[in-house]
Amino acid sequence: GRESQGPILASPENLSSNRSLAEVLEVSTFFNDPANKVKIQFPSDETQFAWVNISKYYPTAQVERGGAVSELPYAIDPSISSIEYRNKKQEWVSVDEHFATKPIDAMIVVKGGKIVYERYRTMRPTDKHLWFSVSKITGSTMLAFLEHEGKVDVSKPVSHYLIELKGSVWDTVKVEEALDMANGLNGTEHDEEEQNSRTDPDQIWYRRGATSAVGIVPDVCKRGEDWTDVLRSMERKYPGHQIFEYNSINTFVMNRIVERVADKPLYELLSERIWSKLGMEHDTFYMVSPSGNTLGFMGINATLRDTARFGMAFTPSAEGLAGEK
Repeated sequence: GRESQGPILASPENLSSNRSLAEVLEVSTFFNDPANKVKIQFPSDETQFAWVNISKYYPTAQVERGGAVSELPYAIDPSISSIEYRNKKQEWVSVDEHFATKPIDAMIVVKGGKIVYERYRTMRPTDKHLWFSVSKITGSTMLAFLEHEGKVDVSKPVSHYLIELKGSVWDTVKVEEALDMANGLNGTEHDEEEQNSRTDPDQIWYRRGATSAVGIVPDVCKRGEDWTDVLRSMERKYPGHQIFEYNSINTFVMNRIVERVADKPLYELLSERIWSKLGMEHDTFYMVSPSGNTLGFMGINATLRDTARFGMAFTPSAEGLAGEK
């Protein structure tokens, strides 16, 4: 049957794109309300549609593919549907049960260069889904290229490359500490005493998100800050490389360093270095800020199979896709 030969496709009635014109316009109205814009981060009926239609809500920049499409042969293992994991309640949940009860849109498993499992619940194989923080690996990969070429020294302070941060605490943050999300500064994303970094307009993470350099949340306090104002206000809590604290501010900083050193936007670099070389089926795209910054900490949108090809770039299967190491 279909399950043993290829992908398990979503039922038409479950597709997030299967909405009337009125419903599509209603979701657009919802997210254009400043009070709701912050909600695009969290699973909901509205975001199920938005996450495969991000270009309707934010400016975007294309990342172009190139060359012939690399084939991903199927070697489907139907037993993956029955694999179980233990959740936080110590309950065993199978892949089938997860698809039936959780807000999952699709899943793909590749082994040895072959697709062993490909399943869609709410999206089509051609839909481009928002990667959120999986996007972070794109900018750090570009930085790794620049480091390998001797164009970036990760032992130097961040302010060596971003001169607008000179005279601030970023003089004391090594590039490597930011890469490792261990900068020792305040304004973290998930490590505040109260878990409100993304929703409280007074938190540093939110304030940066409200600047024109990011623009993912509304400036409800009308501060009119620049990203440099926010980052220069940060303070040291403890020495760098002492504690891992997840924070997209670090990725934002890394992306700006990459673009400055390469003198190209991140979306062009990703196309040149990766996306045009792996036989992708489709272009991808990044969200960009109102001021034109590539939002590489959350903003890549790609199809499921192209997402798999990107992951394969870090495995021995890459040569089969790209024809080069």
